[in-house]
Amino acid sequence: MQDQRRFARFTLEPGYTRVVIDSVDGRVVDPIEGHAYDLGEGGIRLEADEVPPAGARVGILLELPGEGWPIAVSGRVIRAVDDGDELGAKRVAIAFHAFRSPFDRARLVRWLGRAGREAA
Repeated sequence: MQDQRRFARFTLEPGYTRVVIDSVDGRVVDPIEGHAYDLGEGGIRLEADEVPPAGARVGILLELPGEGWPIAVSGRVIRAVDDGDELGAKRVAIAFHAFRSPFDRARLVRWLGRAGREAA
C-alpha cells in the first residue's frame, strides 16, 4: 500500500500531547479527551477511551508541549480502531481539513519544525 501523506509525520512521546475532540459532525459533544502519538501538518493519530466513527467530521483542540494555548483544527476521521477491549484506549487517525485561523496553522508548522530539528 502506498503512503498517501503529503507532509512528514513525527512520533510523539506518549502522554504529553493532549487532544480534545469537542465536536462531531457539527454538533458540540462532551469533550473526548485523548493523547496524540503521531502528528504532522496534515493529520494526527491519537488514543482515547471513546472515538468517533470513521468518516465523522470533528473539531479538535491540540495542546502541544511548550505552546501557551490549544491549536484549533477541524478534520475527518480516516480510521477508528476499536479492538473490543472496553477498558482500553481506542486509536483514531484524523486528516486535518481546516485550521480555525492561519495563526493556528503557523503555530503547528513552527512547532513541527522545532520537533524535527530536535529529532535530528
